[in-house]
Amino acid sequence: MKKIFAIILCVMLIVPFACISVFAASEIDISCDASVMAGDNFTVTATIDTNGYDVIGADFYIEFDSSQLSYVSSKCLVSGWEYSESVKSDGKVYFLCNYTGKAIEGDTKIMQITLKADADLAKGESVKITISSPRVTTESFEEFEARKQSCYVTIDRRSSVCTLSSLSVDGLTLEPSFSPSVTEYKVSFEYRTDPLTINASVTDSKSKVKIYGNESFKEGDNKIRLTVTAEDGTTKDYIITATMGKKPYVPSSDCYISNVELSTGNLDVDFYHRTYTYTVYVEHDTEQITLTPTPRDDKATCEGKTVELDGDEVSVKLVCTAEDGSEKTYTFNIVKIPKQTEGETTAEPETEEPDTDQTQPEDTSDITIGDTADSESSAPVEDTADLTTESDNATEDIPTPMPDEDESIQSTAEETNTADTKADVVTGINKPIPLWVALVCSVVSLILGAAISAIIFKRKF
Repeated sequence: MKKIFAIILCVMLIVPFACISVFAASEIDISCDASVMAGDNFTVTATIDTNGYDVIGADFYIEFDSSQLSYVSSKCLVSGWEYSESVKSDGKVYFLCNYTGKAIEGDTKIMQITLKADADLAKGESVKITISSPRVTTESFEEFEARKQSCYVTIDRRSSVCTLSSLSVDGLTLEPSFSPSVTEYKVSFEYRTDPLTINASVTDSKSKVKIYGNESFKEGDNKIRLTVTAEDGTTKDYIITATMGKKPYVPSSDCYISNVELSTGNLDVDFYHRTYTYTVYVEHDTEQITLTPTPRDDKATCEGKTVELDGDEVSVKLVCTAEDGSEKTYTFNIVKIPKQTEGETTAEPETEEPDTDQTQPEDTSDITIGDTADSESSAPVEDTADLTTESDNATEDIPTPMPDEDESIQSTAEETNTADTKADVVTGINKPIPLWVALVCSVVSLILGAAISAIIFKRKF
């Protein structure tokens, strides 16, 4: 009996120590960021210390105050492991990592959980995150509970300071004087096209300032806005009412002439306001000329000029003066066209026209060839005229031409009449024809007449 009691006592003493050994061999540690900004996310990491055992799975709860934190997401950090999550209640999330054939050894991060700090948490407040009911499963499918552990994160807050520590404008005076609590100011300045040089410094180095409306000023009031943005997004505006004076009057510098009117004569080229030298041609007997310019700008002045033309060439200058005093000079060289005399022109000789005042004979039979020829070489061609008359009479008496001497005479008469007609044309243009030319023409006509008569005679007989 005493031996049995001793054995039971030994077992009771050994078992607790064995449990302590396993308990110490498998731990799940929890860690998190030391501090977090209110309203930001942060991560909590679960790590298994296997202490030489092959671990194939784990499950645990993450607990926190739901008024301070909220669950966002999670992921398993062990390649090949699968896990599931379940939100049991506010501030408590259960995680189970399943075995997939791969055991882990040593210190291994198994889970990463993302939580969010409430935006209303005060700066410096401490928030607790606890891992509860942790269990570890070994490769021999033994399950051991690990110790409950916690970590703490300190809440920090972004600055909400959004004020200026100083404000000034180069060359101008702010009204009223600057104060961080005063947000509206006034400045006045003359007309300008460039922006103002504004110097602004922020109270908190983590805040930023931007300037709007400091360009393209108009006459009168202009609003310039300086927006200060604090680290936490809080903003504050400072307004500068910038009053700009009227734009000063600027005289026109346009000193061009748009047109020039001449009392007589013509320009060598069309007038153009950027061409400054011209030549004006006038008649040789022109005694004076008036030039009347028209300025392109109504505010410019340009006086016209009347010039006496004493010589063959005179130079006239017209000056156009702009409103601001700028000037441009236009030069006009007046040139007289020389007078032309009868002996100076060289033209081709013209054909003399018949004198319409002279009486022309109506009967062409009375016209003689060579009326205008020299007296020594000219002679009246009376026989030809008579021959023409006889030929006409013969034609009337013989109704049917016969192949005899009369027909030959008729042909000769017709040729002679043709020659007379040509002579009439020549005489009509009042050009002399030598006598020998007329005689040759008569002979040729007679020969042609005889030849034609012979041909006709042969055809009939």
